[in-house]
Amino acid sequence: MATVDRAVTHKPWGTSERILLTHDLQIERINGNAGCASSLHLHASRHNLFFVLDGCLRVDRWGFAPKTLCRGESLLVPAGLIHRMIFVEDSTALEVYYTDGADVDPEDIKRLAAGWTE
Repeated sequence: MATVDRAVTHKPWGTSERILLTHDLQIERINGNAGCASSLHLHASRHNLFFVLDGCLRVDRWGFAPKTLCRGESLLVPAGLIHRMIFVEDSTALEVYYTDGADVDPEDIKRLAAGWTE
């Protein structure tokens, strides 16, 4: 059964709006402010797919070169990989979380360092 609450969560870097939550899929629409960053974090069991709708954001991934994504571009961050997003400019993106068969836990996040501004 899908849950759609459309509640907007205000974060230091912008906003996040849950679009869909099922047992194995979670979709959030994120709006980020230029120059702000998320915390450095990982998801133990959720894969994280970023798809940029407008603007540009950079995704830093532990052990990989930073990747800047602009409108129409996407990037998959596998479960367990340390990462953070940095908003190069005001940006809107979809964050799609999914698992390898387990239930999606919306609280599956381990923060390693604060972000907010670069």
